[in-house]
Amino acid sequence: VRVVARPREAPTARGDSSRGSRARRLYDRGCLFSPEGRVYQVEYAQRAIERGGAACGAVGEACCVVGAMRSAGLRSAAVELLPLNDDGWRERVHRIDEHIVCVSCGLVPDARQLLRALQRLAHEHRRAWGTRVPVGIVAARLSEFVQSATLRASTRPFGAAFLLAGYDDDEGKFRLFRTDPAGFFDEIAETATVAGEAPQAARDALQGGYRADLDPGATARLVAEALAASRQQASRRLRPTDLEIARVALRDGKVVTDIVKFDEIATLIEDLAAADPSPEAPDGRPNAGSSSDDPEDVVTDDESGDDESGDDESGDD
Repeated sequence: VRVVARPREAPTARGDSSRGSRARRLYDRGCLFSPEGRVYQVEYAQRAIERGGAACGAVGEACCVVGAMRSAGLRSAAVELLPLNDDGWRERVHRIDEHIVCVSCGLVPDARQLLRALQRLAHEHRRAWGTRVPVGIVAARLSEFVQSATLRASTRPFGAAFLLAGYDDDEGKFRLFRTDPAGFFDEIAETATVAGEAPQAARDALQGGYRADLDPGATARLVAEALAASRQQASRRLRPTDLEIARVALRDGKVVTDIVKFDEIATLIEDLAAADPSPEAPDGRPNAGSSSDDPEDVVTDDESGDDESGDDESGDD
């Protein structure tokens, strides 16, 4: 009996049987270049950042301020679980050193691992050289570490991006940097927004009210206004515990970093409500930011990491 092997026919162009879909599933299982020169895992990491809440920052002559909207899970928590006098733990805003603060976007566990690496870097630099680490070096080292995770097929990129704000002793000025999962970083001269959930209204509010000579209080108010504008179709009043803000400023010739307390954020929200009156909430209080926001008040599958629409792209056949 003679057996003749017939050449396999090319796959038909139907759904997952298409040649492009098969190629994508082959090259998105690790950090590998596709024939088109794309690294799909890096693109997926960028999607994780875009699904996070809005984050923004502003740098001026006298200060640098960064802020972020908390995740939907924390924003939907009961007020009793998030007391206004809690000035300790924060989800997305952190202090790296006495002159550097940051805000993260994307996956919180990934961001915390990178945060610990940055804090160790600042400590080791101070111990070795006796000086504070420059903000630019922190941004460069973070980008190098993040980019190294894209060089091996057995690893995945970090699903986190950062805004780094601090005072540079060598330059004698405040600086603001932005990073991404691919290992790219750049310096921001005025204002910056991160994450795809920041709509054009937030960018307009941030850039429209920006001036380089704003004091720390006015800059924090500007950041809070931009974060309030990032909310879409708000279903409830904006609470102080929804926002996290940190700033770096000069006080009496010394660099001071502080995480803004919730009672100060409450004052900022009240000022915004007084400046832009909106319909009252059911409890009779002004509904600050009610004209714009938050599809994230309810936890969605996207934020929990269960992206059903991406099953085909992730290669889980």
